[in-house]
Amino acid sequence: MSTLIVPEWPVPQSVVAGTTTCRTPASELPQGIRYLSQVHGAAVATVEQVRNAQSPVEADAIVGRGAGSVCAVRTADCLPVLFCARDGGEIAAAHAGWRGLSAGVLEN
Repeated sequence: MSTLIVPEWPVPQSVVAGTTTCRTPASELPQGIRYLSQVHGAAVATVEQVRNAQSPVEADAIVGRGAGSVCAVRTADCLPVLFCARDGGEIAAAHAGWRGLSAGVLEN
C-alpha cells in the first residue's frame, strides 16, 4: 500500500504531486530527490541550483521548469504549499511556516 497522499487539484496530467509521511519508503519517492536546507526564510532556489550544488542549498521554496523537475520540501508543523502553472510548464513547492510567511516566501 502506498503512503503517498495525492491532492485533488486541477493540474495537467504531466504534473504529479503528493505529500508523504515519515514512514514513506524511499522507493516510493522520485529518484534523485535532493532537499533544501530550510531556514524558515523567504529565499527561493531553482531545481537547477539544487541539482548542481555540492551541498544543500539554503532556501524555503524551490521552483522547477520542464519535464523531470522535482520540487520537494520537508514540513513538520509548517505547511507545504504547492504551485503549478496552468500548462504544467512550471512547478514549485514552499515550506510555509509563520516566519517564512511573514517574510514573503509565497510571494517570492
